[in-house]
Amino acid sequence: AWFEAIAASILSRLSSGSRAIFIQTDTKLEDRPGSYVEWIDKSYLLQRAAQRIDGIVLLWHKIACFDAVGGNSSRSGGMMKTRYSHMLCFGRAPCSEAHLGPVASVPDVLRRGHTTWSRGTGLRCCLAVCRYVKKCGFATVIDPFCGEGMVVAVAGHCGLDAVGIE
Repeated sequence: AWFEAIAASILSRLSSGSRAIFIQTDTKLEDRPGSYVEWIDKSYLLQRAAQRIDGIVLLWHKIACFDAVGGNSSRSGGMMKTRYSHMLCFGRAPCSEAHLGPVASVPDVLRRGHTTWSRGTGLRCCLAVCRYVKKCGFATVIDPFCGEGMVVAVAGHCGLDAVGIE
């Protein structure tokens, strides 16, 4: 419940025409390797939080693979399992690139890229996000869970101001 409440808090503070991009990995609780007792789908929780707030729309949803699909993925029980994160972009209307209906929830797939931490946001993801932010005419990136600061570093490289909080 706390994750959804935090997402709703962030989304409720968006000004008209602004964006919030979430990069989240699902949480899986195992009782033994490959056997999950609980799977928390954070993209679903983000979308549920957005539905509660007037004027918030899902602009895009992408999947960032940790590994090559069908390539050197982690193995479990003899089956290939690609690890991935969700990248979701929400905006407060009006947003010119908003897609109405199910098109907005159909993800594209991209490779995560080099990371400095095993569960961190990859370089390719950060570049895609920062290029999108700059293309939309925004000048600042705020990363409320910056970890080792990959998003902040890439934002600076792209000529954006950045604030990281950990």
